[in-house]
Amino acid sequence: MARCPKPSPSFTLEQLALLPLCGVPAHRAVRTSGSAVDFEPTGRRAVVLHGHDGVGAIAVQELAALKLHVSAQIPFDSSPPEGHASLRGIAAREENLRVCEQRVRLWGASGVLVGDAVGVLEGAPDSAFDFIVDTVGGRRVWEAARRVLSAHGQFTTLVGDVGASDAGSVSASASSSESVESGSAG
Repeated sequence: MARCPKPSPSFTLEQLALLPLCGVPAHRAVRTSGSAVDFEPTGRRAVVLHGHDGVGAIAVQELAALKLHVSAQIPFDSSPPEGHASLRGIAAREENLRVCEQRVRLWGASGVLVGDAVGVLEGAPDSAFDFIVDTVGGRRVWEAARRVLSAHGQFTTLVGDVGASDAGSVSASASSSESVESGSAG
């Protein structure tokens, strides 16, 4: 009988208990994106929307482990990581962003994009990414993502079209049809 190791100082028991809640969807998203990476992952570029926590954080780590160049999008209003003092105002926002950026780089992200998801995508050059993992959802995210996907790029959302009844995991290529754009797989 093997013993379970004690939680590390970087994870509480509660955080470890939540790993499957974030890890399973993150792994599904990466596995979906990974089907296009199987032959040549080196040099591929990925962006993970809200890559600083939850599902996005695990997706950043998995994609980086596959040797992709990963950029993590962090919103301006990201909350402070657990265990960090909560400051107020502009100083708090700057400190929270600094800590979030430090964490995603530690996890393997080579780039950090700060701002709301749509704004970050709209500010990126055409065909900037081979893979986009969306943990935000919504038609505006999908519309902004289409332009920045490479010709054979892969878009995977864990949220779908916000408000739609079928908001499960949807994956689409850069040349996908209107039915996939709206968030439905069929």
